[in-house]
Amino acid sequence: MAKVDTWSTGDVTLEDYSEEDLYPNIMTRRDLKLNPVKPTMLKRDNDADDEATKNAALPTTYEMWFSFVGNTSLHGIRYVFWRRPLWARIGWLLILLAFTAYFLFTAYMSLGKYFKRPINTVITQKYVNSLEFPAVSICPQNLVSRKKMYALDGDANSVKYGLNDSVCSATESVRDGKPCGAAMVCCCLAFFLFDGGKIVPNCTTPYLLSLIAAQHESGIFFDAVNFYKKYGQGIEEMLADDDLCIFGARIDQPCGKSDFSTTVTDWGMCYTFNAGLGGPGSIKKVGLSGPGGGLNIMLDTQINDLTIARLSEGYSVVIHRQGDFFLPWDGINVSPGTQATITLHQQRIKNLEEPYETKCKDKQLKTFSSYTTGGCQYECLAVRIIKTCECRSAGYSGEATSLRTCAKYDLLCILKATDNVDISGCDCPVPCNEIRYTTEVYYSKFPDAGTAAVFEAEGVEQSFNYLSENAVFLQIGYKSLSYELQEQQASFEIAALFGEIGGNMGLFLGCSLMTIFELADLLVALFFVRALHKEYPT
Repeated sequence: MAKVDTWSTGDVTLEDYSEEDLYPNIMTRRDLKLNPVKPTMLKRDNDADDEATKNAALPTTYEMWFSFVGNTSLHGIRYVFWRRPLWARIGWLLILLAFTAYFLFTAYMSLGKYFKRPINTVITQKYVNSLEFPAVSICPQNLVSRKKMYALDGDANSVKYGLNDSVCSATESVRDGKPCGAAMVCCCLAFFLFDGGKIVPNCTTPYLLSLIAAQHESGIFFDAVNFYKKYGQGIEEMLADDDLCIFGARIDQPCGKSDFSTTVTDWGMCYTFNAGLGGPGSIKKVGLSGPGGGLNIMLDTQINDLTIARLSEGYSVVIHRQGDFFLPWDGINVSPGTQATITLHQQRIKNLEEPYETKCKDKQLKTFSSYTTGGCQYECLAVRIIKTCECRSAGYSGEATSLRTCAKYDLLCILKATDNVDISGCDCPVPCNEIRYTTEVYYSKFPDAGTAAVFEAEGVEQSFNYLSENAVFLQIGYKSLSYELQEQQASFEIAALFGEIGGNMGLFLGCSLMTIFELADLLVALFFVRALHKEYPT
């Protein structure tokens, strides 16, 4: 190498070597003089060097993936990517894929089970110190009183029972002096299976048509509600003796007609004990089990006053919750000359709302204060009859109370209106809270000769023979002071869904829901490194 002969503060000179030989890739001073470097070019080169250095410092996708595989809680995946024999890696891959597929299948089944919203019904027997007594509706099988039906205008019975209705005045000119009650049965009163006119003497078609024409001419029509109230068996006639109506073993406080409310149905009159019209506080309670702690009452059927009945003599007794829809056909038939002992057991049912299968809902009805599916369906049919036939059912008291009640001549229209009706279109869901009563009924002949003698000694006017043919002794009470609670509960809620999916995930893949977040964290890290060229913070 040449020696350094001279030094200067400006340039360094090496003998026998040119700058091109020493720095072949760097511009010489001569080049700089000929082609001076601009400042921007120097900056761009520096930025490129910095970017390259920075990218070189960032981990590669391969490195990040292997870091994830080595540390993830997903068991088995690391054996697929580690440096091992190929057959071992393929084996682990097949195992991982098989378990993953089966896990996805079980997760799908779990989701399907969850969205079916399965339910369990938990039945519990609850024992209490007192129970609310149900409403007891007593419906005479006899629809029309004979003495009232054949009472002439202005006679003693007509005045006593207030039978002179407005429709009687409207049809007086065509009745030819015949009783108003008999005329209305002839032209207008509809029975279940029979034509009421068949029991009225001289109820001819011309006579019937003249009665209907007189109503149309006057604009005053037959009213089934008023007719049943006036011409049916009254509560004062039905109660044989006020002293023989006892509730809650309170002999010193006998019940009477003031304890009964009147209910008009499409099939005649009913009288409801403990109707609860004064609100929840007016509902009677019992603190004793057995018939003696409930309602004990003697009824007078008055067989001699019978005209036409619902296929049998006596009474229909319906046990139901206060405010519920009911029909006389739903009751327990009790015939004259019988003691009927009815023991009750209360059931309280709680259903689940949508999205569960029962899809319960408590709607507001127009006629009944308590919602039931039967009451909803009845109102649905009643509204359909109103729209089609322009008359209303006797038991319906909705928005169309100004309309006339349906009569016998509306039967064909009613049958057409209700024929093949799709009840499912009535939107009558299952109630969310329901109270039902199961009953056990025991019958015996009433009265025996000894009881009749006691009644006679205590001032009961009816003879033994009359009581045997007409009297009904009714006893109603709880079998025990308890009720059965049937409560629906969701059997597969969101916690059970996560538990089942998480259990299968841990069993087949050895991981948990946290593994999903680990994978999400990997994706975020890849986005930082590859898209943003930034180091993912740790």
